[in-house]
Parts: sequence; C-alpha cells; structure tokens
Amino acid sequence: MFVPEFVKEDTCVLVHNHSLTSPEAVLLSAKFTRARLLNAHRNLPDSISKIKVIFDCRGQTIDATAEKLLEAGALGVDVVTFKRD
Repeated sequence: MFVPEFVKEDTCVLVHNHSLTSPEAVLLSAKFTRARLLNAHRNLPDSISKIKVIFDCRGQTIDATAEKLLEAGALGVDVVTFKRD
C-alpha cells in the first residue's frame, strides 16, 4: 500500500524528514526515496500526474552532495524542495 502525505489537485506530495548531514546519509535517503517513488508510480490513480518531494531538513547542516543527488531530475519527479526553516 502507498500513502502519500497529501494530495492537492493533480499532485501527490511526499515529505521526507531524513538526515542529510553526510554523504552516506544522502545516499541512503536517495535509495529510500527512489524505492518509495517506484511504489508510488505503481499505485497512484491516473488522476495524479505530478509528484513533489519535500525534504524537511530544518536544523541540519546539509551535506554538499544532497542537492545534486536529490534533485528532481535525479529522482524522476516533477519538483523537489528543501525545507530549511
């Protein structure tokens, strides 16, 4: 079963609160996110045409690799944002 945090119109929104403080943590987050997205694509209704991922990284010093490895194109989603404050 796949359960997004919320759906707004034609967009499924996923929120991830992962540690992004080291290259290893970023890689783990990328692997988890890709696996969750694979499950999402299999289970979303046809009315959902976009996926947005929000990384809630408030209070963290983000590793330099995070924004490149977790960008929308790398994950295969429409939008990726980083919530910093």
